[in-house]
Amino acid sequence: MRIHIPYLKWRDTLDECHDNCFRIGEDVLLMEVHHPVERTEGPYRTDMTTAIIYEKGHADIAVDMRPYHVEAPCIVFILQNSIYQTIDHSADISAKIVVMSKSFTDDLFSNLVTVRGIENAIRGSAVSKISENEMNMFSDYFTMLKRLASSPLVRYKLEAAKHLTLAMFYGYSHIKHSQTTSDGPKSKKLIYGRFLDMLTKYHKQERNINFYAEKLCISSKYLSECIKEQSGKTALEVIDTYVVTQAKSMLLSSEMSIQQISDELHFPSQSAFGKYFKRVTGLSPKAYRQKSL
Repeated sequence: MRIHIPYLKWRDTLDECHDNCFRIGEDVLLMEVHHPVERTEGPYRTDMTTAIIYEKGHADIAVDMRPYHVEAPCIVFILQNSIYQTIDHSADISAKIVVMSKSFTDDLFSNLVTVRGIENAIRGSAVSKISENEMNMFSDYFTMLKRLASSPLVRYKLEAAKHLTLAMFYGYSHIKHSQTTSDGPKSKKLIYGRFLDMLTKYHKQERNINFYAEKLCISSKYLSECIKEQSGKTALEVIDTYVVTQAKSMLLSSEMSIQQISDELHFPSQSAFGKYFKRVTGLSPKAYRQKSL
């Protein structure tokens, strides 16, 4: 059964812009978050491109149904038409957010031969751990965009925003390239990425670390070590988070019954699915759906 993912449109986001937002014309929205969000967000698909600079705290998110545990300092890029969800976050969360319209990014990249490399860098992993200096660099871009938004000078404002934003994208691409070239072909980061790719493909049928270790031709112990080092979680926690994220998406974004969701995720019974879901979340599927809707 097809799952309905709500579509969050740029125009709706712009219309709901509150006092703490800064706008550059009809194309760029700047926000700062210094307190916990009251509820989880998503999953939703969007026609915007978003950059989130985490300065403090940590969060569990999912981009295109791939779970990430993010800890400051780090930066997250969410491309247009991606599916995004905030699953959980710490109470001390602090972040700067740049939201860009489709027309803005389309025009930004229209004449760039390097756009594919930037896009691939982001799609390979939406999250990048960064140093304090790199975080300060991205925060400086945000501050300059914010000053630009507040400037009474209208002429060339959008062009200036494009150049600043492009510099931010190039900075991100450089960081991703540096991380890739310094890691080596069999790095733990690469193994972790391949594990997540396979988890995306096989999570409905296989939830045992041994299966993925055999596919990668490494020991379960070494794979567990790679996962722990890269994510901060055990292999079981990563697998459980991914499966439960899928389940939450179905519970919130479709009219599927709990039995149908259980069948979709290949659990032997609705009871087994309910016990699994409650072990991970502390709530039954029914209670989670009622609480979140």
